[in-house]
Amino acid sequence: MIEALRVVYPEFPQLELVHRLDKETSGLIMVAKSRSTMKLLHDMLRNREIKKTYQAIVVGRWPKGLNKVDLVLEGDKESVTTFQILEYRDKTTLIEAHPLTGRTHQIRLHCQASGYPIVGDPLYGDSTFDRLNDSPRMYLHAAQLKLTHPKTGKLIHVKADSGF
Repeated sequence: MIEALRVVYPEFPQLELVHRLDKETSGLIMVAKSRSTMKLLHDMLRNREIKKTYQAIVVGRWPKGLNKVDLVLEGDKESVTTFQILEYRDKTTLIEAHPLTGRTHQIRLHCQASGYPIVGDPLYGDSTFDRLNDSPRMYLHAAQLKLTHPKTGKLIHVKADSGF
């Protein structure tokens, strides 16, 4: 992806990918125009200064009291995600997820461990549900990023509609 962006934007030859999404996940990515900015943004991610919001459709009726999942992932590393219900649907729930840490597959694993896997998730999903309901893709979307620009101090808030 970063190589394609460098071709499209040759005036920024030092573009760097700040964070990545699983290939099945749609939505926003963050790109820095320089290595120095990328390093600052990485520090901000590590210090939880960048707020990321995801939307997902999960199998079943997400419980109203399940607002936070805190599990150990990647060996012995803390992983915390907060959740909010956006809408109950027939057999699914549209939720919002706010990862407070940044572990691999964190939201996907937290949903699965809670008993409400993400619809269409090829690794942690409910393959029977997906097959019976013709799920064409994984319904996890990076919907918002909110941060203060590390060099200008300007508040940045970007959104990408999920279409869910």
